[in-house]
Amino acid sequence: MRPSRTRHLLDGLVVGVLLLVGGLLLSGFLVRGAVTAGPSGHRIEIKGVTFIEILPAERRGGRPDGPGPDAPFWIAETEVTNAQYEQFDRRHRRSRLSGGDDDPVVNVDWYEARGYCSWLSLHGGLKVRLPTEEEWEFACRAGSDGAYCFGDDRDRLGGHAWYLVNSRARAHPVKSRRPNAWGLFDMHGNVLEWCEDIWSPRPTVPGLTEKVGDASSLTARVVRGGGWLYSAEHCQSSYRVRMDTLVWGPSLGFRPAASAR
Repeated sequence: MRPSRTRHLLDGLVVGVLLLVGGLLLSGFLVRGAVTAGPSGHRIEIKGVTFIEILPAERRGGRPDGPGPDAPFWIAETEVTNAQYEQFDRRHRRSRLSGGDDDPVVNVDWYEARGYCSWLSLHGGLKVRLPTEEEWEFACRAGSDGAYCFGDDRDRLGGHAWYLVNSRARAHPVKSRRPNAWGLFDMHGNVLEWCEDIWSPRPTVPGLTEKVGDASSLTARVVRGGGWLYSAEHCQSSYRVRMDTLVWGPSLGFRPAASAR
């Protein structure tokens, strides 16, 4: 028996819908307003640095639901390593406390970190920069509202971070502790990380950090994450440090972020 004309139309409609959805999935043109916060599944590698796309908090009625960035952004899955940084600055002198190829680069001030980000921008399809505090904390928490990305149990910190208790007074190779739920390593501990933001007092809105200030101003900036010589309390997701832009040291590194061009 020949299928009816109605059946043909229904079959064609189903196939068309499937092809349309499949095409959107393959092309990456999913409606951002309908997705939950977290990694989109998209990754980009630029000069050995892997960036993970992070989507904003779930939107309802076109507006962000809850604290956090209001637009997608990219962030490196690890702190920048010596081997990665030295492609940009071959004269950089490694610290004896973080001297391996896969150890995080340290002894870089805010301007040097930004210079590396600008250099990465020349070699990929993203506008690379330092993360804002808001982006950094959102990515660090990975959906957690506890003291750490895994909650409040301080006894679990050693599995996720190199800090005062387990670091043996030095930095360690990136990706040698567990990542957070969004696949980001060393958001707690190992080395402090520069942010783009000008230092300011803690904002009044819970869960949010200050928006980025004038990037050309010669002033103190914010660093995040704690480090190998810091206590558990100082490695919490919300911990902030004021640092002059020209300061550098053996426990101070960075992690790039990026925006679409």
